[in-house]
Amino acid sequence: MADGNRFLNGQTTVFAKRLRSHRPALRDVPPMPPAFLHGDPTPANALSRGGMIRFVDWQCPALGDPTADLAIALSPAMHHVYGQAELSLADEMSALESYPNPEIVDRYRHLRPFFRWRMAAYCVWKATMGEEIYAQAAEAELSLEQAL
Repeated sequence: MADGNRFLNGQTTVFAKRLRSHRPALRDVPPMPPAFLHGDPTPANALSRGGMIRFVDWQCPALGDPTADLAIALSPAMHHVYGQAELSLADEMSALESYPNPEIVDRYRHLRPFFRWRMAAYCVWKATMGEEIYAQAAEAELSLEQAL
């Protein structure tokens, strides 16, 4: 939530105002031991071969909540920005069903509204920096959230 608030700080667009008025309600989330994260698992950094996906371009590694990488990998906004077909709800559900750790999947589902809101705020910020594709990406991020 703090990241999203920073992205929206000083933003006066209609979309920024909409995001501010639709912040997800805070909820308790039990802590989880940090995991090694790729940090940028977007379609541009994923290679698929033989039904397996491998991530390249390890410029943003970090330690953190493993759901953070899932949120970026499943982000409709990131799929839009990188020229991939936007994920449908069915695509996301299929990816989550094949994820090997059900505990992480449950945690991601619990945190999904926060990740989607933060990504939309990031996209609003990028759009105000002149990257027009991010305005559409913000809409893509929230349109799927409406379906959930």
